[in-house]
Amino acid sequence: MRTELESGVIEMHPPMPLHYQNKQYMLTPVKPKTRILYYRFSGGQ
Repeated sequence: MRTELESGVIEMHPPMPLHYQNKQYMLTPVKPKTRILYYRFSGGQ
């Protein structure tokens, strides 16, 4: 399994879709230029 550290700015419109544990969320920041930092896991070698 590989991991990658990702980062980016969440735009105000449209909301950013997030799929997590078979549920879907829509992320909308409360102020401009909000950043998100997360690990991305991917299968394979």
